[in-house]
Amino acid sequence: MIEGVDLGFSVIRLSGKTAAGHAGGDDAGGSADASASPLQVLQTHAPHVVRVAPAGRHLSMEGVPMGHILGVLSGTLRCFRMTADGRRHISRFSVAGDIIGLCPLGVPRHSTEAINDARIAFFRVDTIEAALRTNDLVRDAIMNALALELNDGARSQTRLGCFSAEQRVADFLLGIPNAATSSCTIEMPRADIADHLGITIETVSRALNRFAKMGLIELTNPHQFRIPSASRLRRLIQGDSFEAGGLRGAG
Repeated sequence: MIEGVDLGFSVIRLSGKTAAGHAGGDDAGGSADASASPLQVLQTHAPHVVRVAPAGRHLSMEGVPMGHILGVLSGTLRCFRMTADGRRHISRFSVAGDIIGLCPLGVPRHSTEAINDARIAFFRVDTIEAALRTNDLVRDAIMNALALELNDGARSQTRLGCFSAEQRVADFLLGIPNAATSSCTIEMPRADIADHLGITIETVSRALNRFAKMGLIELTNPHQFRIPSASRLRRLIQGDSFEAGGLRGAG
């Protein structure tokens, strides 16, 4: 049994090398593949268990120590907080490559739930702490992951504090991985997008439909879209002429 992990998950494998195995060795001070993500570095240098989390599975609760940090290998997770009066704010959507539970280690700042079936790598906190003391590659990976998380948080604050409703939806679409280069799937329901952007479901739907009519996006179905020209969406975010007649406020 792994402490803090629901045994209802399907175990796939145990992999990675122990941190002690790298202490003082060539890898302890070596260089990582420049193209490797922080999660890929952790997978290589820290033992972990990979489990399948079915859609709807709760993976963590805000402020409740879980003894592990989580690496998303596939699927999409919603990270959220609940207010005292029962309202939900989704702070981020975690996708493949994201790491959850870094600050502080193993004590999540939000609750986490799988939107669809997801493969998750579980790293024990004590293992990561040991690796931070002995392995430069792991230390750099954690620092890079924290920097990415801070950058995402700053973008979200700007979106909520400075953008109109339409601009929030446009910025959200551009933030979906590969959205500017290929056809993408919107993995999360409209209600999740609304709770993330601080607007209503109706406002999300109106914005998407208007973008489609303007040719800013192409909707092949309610969950599949393509951006013909990312620069046109960016112009809307920058307040250019597309905003005329748009949806103002938090709708």
